[in-house]
Amino acid sequence: MDYLLAVDVGTSSCRTVLYTKELEEIAWASEQYDLLTPKPGCAEQDPHTILNALVKGIQRCIQQAGVDKDSITLMSWGTVMHSMIALDSQKRPLTKVWTWADTRSTAQAVALESRVGMSFYNRTGCPIHPMYWPAKIQYLQQEHPHIWAETCYLVSLKEYLLLQFTGKLVVDESIASTTGLWNVYERQWDQIILDEVGLREELLSSVMDPLTVLKGITTEMAYLTGLPKDIGIVLGCSDGALSNVGSGAISPGVMAFMVGTSGALRITRERPFLHPKGNTWCYYAAQDLWIVGGASNNGGNVLKWFRDNMTRGRLDYSEFSELAVQSPPGSNGLLFLPFLAGERFPYNPKSQGTFFGLTLNTDQSDVVRAMMEGVAFQLLKIFEDVSKVGSSPAEIRVTGGIANSQVWLQIAADVLGRELVIPFVKEASAFGAAILGLVAVGELGNLQDGARFVEIRKVIEPQEETRELYLEKYALYKEVERLLDPLY
Repeated sequence: MDYLLAVDVGTSSCRTVLYTKELEEIAWASEQYDLLTPKPGCAEQDPHTILNALVKGIQRCIQQAGVDKDSITLMSWGTVMHSMIALDSQKRPLTKVWTWADTRSTAQAVALESRVGMSFYNRTGCPIHPMYWPAKIQYLQQEHPHIWAETCYLVSLKEYLLLQFTGKLVVDESIASTTGLWNVYERQWDQIILDEVGLREELLSSVMDPLTVLKGITTEMAYLTGLPKDIGIVLGCSDGALSNVGSGAISPGVMAFMVGTSGALRITRERPFLHPKGNTWCYYAAQDLWIVGGASNNGGNVLKWFRDNMTRGRLDYSEFSELAVQSPPGSNGLLFLPFLAGERFPYNPKSQGTFFGLTLNTDQSDVVRAMMEGVAFQLLKIFEDVSKVGSSPAEIRVTGGIANSQVWLQIAADVLGRELVIPFVKEASAFGAAILGLVAVGELGNLQDGARFVEIRKVIEPQEETRELYLEKYALYKEVERLLDPLY
């Protein structure tokens, strides 16, 4: 093997990175696409747009690298979780990509929870929520029966993209485990749940090990991308699992702390671990490793909302950090509950964003810092529950856009009261996909071997005085949330 192409298809962009077998980065490309919100509750994307963006990103990456295309012998995949697309008998999309942020199936989720309680969670590690497939399937059946009648396949975005590249409909265990239909103990589609939601198993793809290597891509994709037709395709994992791998958070005592579009904390275990109240999720990674974690719907998207809707795009993200520094810890009394996209920890899709404590003296810097602090407070709640289930970590490694903001990193360290380790890795999920690819072809023995390639860029130490202030404000945060909850 000469070169490996790692693919990371995320919520707002796809990244393609070319590596040597020694994991040296040769070239990198990123292509953006939009999240479509045509009406309340809808958060979807066009699968053709994402496919075209991926093809363009691969083209750019190869052009930048300037290497012989035939020397690229492996392509390893990571994609976003919880997406769903209905396909017809010709495997053409009947729907757009329904993303993790889509909450149109809220009523179906509520009805399911009242009917089955914790039973689905205890089998799959996925709490009842609109982002998981059981509620989405019931919504499709009830609200779009004509589409459901034509549906012959239900797939994730990853399966759809792999179908275009390989002509095969397959899904890896990692992505399957994030649907809410896959039994974490039996490691197969759960027939009891399928029967409960009225889904025939033949509508679902064959489930395969994440380290499976498929041989070759279609003639069309070879022509469009410039990749060799006989390239090996490593099925790979979810982007969340690969972020742990790529940041070196693959040992039980190391937690991954990620803030990108959303926010999440994840820790690795060697068997499934579930929360007694269903507050955390448990997904499969690879090589008998499981990711236990919790996630917030809200992270960098709150800054994007402010930029797009409150400043009409006049500020960029570096200017947000410059503004936040101008406001003291505590944001001059301003508190922000960051539930602009509802919330999944704990599950409450009706939650809404709230500013508490606005005065005539509140300025733009206070608002920006309060948003950063609000996201950090919500992630502290998740940290507390994940630590109870997955054990308190000895080390926390940070990835995502937050790693580019010194002030937001310091806020997070002070709120958690923990040292934060920042790996020197541009794209953790893509790097994780590269590591997994090397494991798949025997160049590395296991995923933990990849951790030695992860260098540390810097360490953020918590400030004790600020930590004490934030503990007081965190108590207020939880109280305001409790009081507002019945009003949502």
